[in-house]
Amino acid sequence: MKKLYWRPPHVSRTALSLVAIVAVGMLVLVESYPVVRKQDHYGARIAAARLSRDCMEAIKAEKLRLGHKPDPEVDPAETGIIGESLTAVTSNTGFLSAKLTSANPNFAAVLVHLLIEAGVSQGDVVAMGASGSFPGLNVSTYAAIKTLGLKPIIIASTSSSEWGANHVDYLWLDMDRTLQDKQLIDFGAMAATHGGIDDLGVGMTKQGRALLDVAMDRNGVRKLEPTSLADSINKRMGLYDEIASNRPIKAYINVGGGSASVGTHVGK
Repeated sequence: MKKLYWRPPHVSRTALSLVAIVAVGMLVLVESYPVVRKQDHYGARIAAARLSRDCMEAIKAEKLRLGHKPDPEVDPAETGIIGESLTAVTSNTGFLSAKLTSANPNFAAVLVHLLIEAGVSQGDVVAMGASGSFPGLNVSTYAAIKTLGLKPIIIASTSSSEWGANHVDYLWLDMDRTLQDKQLIDFGAMAATHGGIDDLGVGMTKQGRALLDVAMDRNGVRKLEPTSLADSINKRMGLYDEIASNRPIKAYINVGGGSASVGTHVGK
């Protein structure tokens, strides 16, 4: 008769039984008394993620009030952060998968980690380039900044690529205002550009650019009107320095693919 299992030679059944009992006992011990090790700055990460969640819920509620109900085929989790494919204020193509991924409040915890790793601390000045294309990441960045007690200088791109903050009556600047009105965030964008290609809204219709101007006006945001991409970069840098007022800017946070932040060509 063939043996159904292998056993080491010259080892008694009693010894094997003892080894098995000890192994099972150790397994029960480990499962019964787990050791929980929290990551560094765990409290700040959790607080930022929860604040980001609350901010996204506030934006969703306002969009519902305006009649923008989430499309379950486009936004299956009904985050309320996803926009439309094409509107008058859509600046460029975009990937829905990227927008869905970014609509996760846990990114705020990631940003807390990255900012601390960059060496910033409470009271430090940071500059931010916000993009209407990724409202979810904007929200998470705001939440991380507030949680860490930083002093942000924010310049926003008003337009959005596909599936971002591109409802003509509720752009990123409007979302920014909602967060302030709900007293979730106590800061916001200080200036804005059209965004899009070369940060000038190139390729958008005259009507679309006019809608962006209206959004800046109704939210009381300073309008930057560059004449070229290089001029946009210079105007942004000048404004950051002006508002920082001799205080060092400890970090620059870019959200999205704004031309003034990441350029338009390889090597730029």
